[in-house]
Amino acid sequence: MEKTPLDLQKYGSARDLGIALKGSLDHDKRVKYHLMFANGAGTRSETNKGKKIFLSLGFDPTPSATLQVYGDWEDQSDLTRYTVQGFAAYKTHKMRVGAQFAHQTRSAPNQDDENLEIASVFGAFKLSEKTEAFGRFDHMFDPAPSGISYIPFNNSAESSNLVVVGLSYSLDKNVYIIPNVEIVLYGEDAGGIEPDPDFISRVTVYYRFR
Repeated sequence: MEKTPLDLQKYGSARDLGIALKGSLDHDKRVKYHLMFANGAGTRSETNKGKKIFLSLGFDPTPSATLQVYGDWEDQSDLTRYTVQGFAAYKTHKMRVGAQFAHQTRSAPNQDDENLEIASVFGAFKLSEKTEAFGRFDHMFDPAPSGISYIPFNNSAESSNLVVVGLSYSLDKNVYIIPNVEIVLYGEDAGGIEPDPDFISRVTVYYRFR
C-alpha cells in the first residue's frame, strides 16, 4: 500500500542491484543472514563510483515471530550514509503486526553530521474470509527529508506523523479492491506553528498474477 518508511523518507531504496549472499547460520534455519554489495542507486541507473553494503541478521524464535537487526553503509560522491535498524513482527492466521526503528547518520565534507530517526508500527487484521483491515503509523523525529513527490510532506515542521488506514476486499484469490486514506500530521515549526494536516484518499486495485 505504501513504500517502507525508510524508502518513503529517502533513507534509501528498498531495491538495489548488486551481488548478495544469504543463508542460515544454524541447523534449524532460525538464524538467517543477508549480505549484499550493491550500487546504492536503487532502481535508477548508477551515477557515481560509490557503492553500498547491506547486512541483516534475523532470528525466528517461533514460526510466528521474527526479530531482525539491519545496517548499511553507503558511499556517494559527496555524502556518506550509515543506517541501523531494528525490526520485530508477529503473525497468526487472523492478524499480522510489526514495529521498526531506524537511525541514519549523513556525513558530508566540511558540514556537521545530520542525524535522522524514524519509528513505525503497523498491522493487518482479518475481519472475514474476504475482508481485512490494516493500519500503519510512522513518526519522523526530525524534519522530513526533501524529495518526496507524491506525498507533500512539509519539511518546515520539526517532526511529522504518517497515518495509513484502509480495508482490503478480495473479489477472488488474485484480485483486491483496497480503499485507503493517508494522513500526515505535523509537529510545530521553528515559529511554534503546526502546519495544516495533509489528507490523501485513494482506491487501489491490486491484481496478483499467477
